[in-house]
Amino acid sequence: MFDVPEEKKRARQAINFALKKIGCLHYQKSVFVTPFPCKREVDFVGECFEVRNYMRIVVAESIEGSAVFEKKFDL
Repeated sequence: MFDVPEEKKRARQAINFALKKIGCLHYQKSVFVTPFPCKREVDFVGECFEVRNYMRIVVAESIEGSAVFEKKFDL
């Protein structure tokens, strides 16, 4: 998830694009989910656009209503 300030709008758009490109699914406005490790990719994108400090990785054990994501990820 991320909360990039408005003055870095281009970086926010690039993060959205990059996370979708690596297979993350949009959960909420600035929250994406994936069942796969992605720290290296998040670090890379965040550092490229100098916004890594606005990004957070959350490792969750489960998500309520996860059947939708399980289906989309073929799990």
